[in-house]
Amino acid sequence: MHPAAFSYLAPRSVDEAIAMLGEHPGARVLAGGQSLLSLMKLRLAAPEWLVDLGGVPGIDAISSQGGTVRIGAMATHAAAAASPQVRSGATALADAAAVVGDPLVRNRGTVGGSAAHADPVGDEPGALLALDARFTLRGSSGERVLAADEFFRDAFTTALAAGEVLTEIAVPAASEGEASAYLKIGRRGGQRDYPVAGAAAWLRLDGDTVSNCRIALTGAALSTTRLPAAEQALMGGSADPSLLEAVDVTEGVTVVGDLYGSAGYKAHLSGVIVRRAVQRAVQRIS
Repeated sequence: MHPAAFSYLAPRSVDEAIAMLGEHPGARVLAGGQSLLSLMKLRLAAPEWLVDLGGVPGIDAISSQGGTVRIGAMATHAAAAASPQVRSGATALADAAAVVGDPLVRNRGTVGGSAAHADPVGDEPGALLALDARFTLRGSSGERVLAADEFFRDAFTTALAAGEVLTEIAVPAASEGEASAYLKIGRRGGQRDYPVAGAAAWLRLDGDTVSNCRIALTGAALSTTRLPAAEQALMGGSADPSLLEAVDVTEGVTVVGDLYGSAGYKAHLSGVIVRRAVQRAVQRIS
């Protein structure tokens, strides 16, 4: 199916992109296009204007500075998965980026586009939420930085305002005693598919004790969300994933059924995948 007619704009700077968005209310930002163009072909989205960031230099770089891994919003999934800085400092994101779609999607789709799309079955939003990422947004009124808990608001909904552009994602680099992981059960049983349930876990150990942790769920709930019950069960105790077997990790979270499993099945699967993600993160620390 073909998308509805639209006009195409190709800015050469972030400021030019912001100006174009201001001139054309309702315009949509095009990053990798792997999600937006599919929606347009299905006529679920029909913007009159597309502002393509593909020609904007300098917003696809990945670096590590001052204990922070910085990922330009236009960095591709493949680049994030292969980046030494991401793999060592923000490992859960590297895990997630490596299992997004197929090679075509990973080479064209972007980390920033995935974050801004906020698909409840997306891989990278869960990893970014667990890693306590910071999102830099620029608009005509200036720049602001939001934490992941503020940025992700609901299914397909973020704090990005009309006319704003996501330019960078910053993640605190893992230090000694810290590690993270992302794992999922895909719709066809493997890793390279949308998750029926996926979990990202970040932990900090003080000896054998969990001194801090963040755990996020994707694929099974109404939106990508943190799991406070799982976090509370681990905090201050042993980093033993089996402690979560007696915990309803989805307590307080609305798990939804779909064609790939009932709500009860997904809740059970969420517990399994959370324990595996925690175990993988603990193994990486030791």
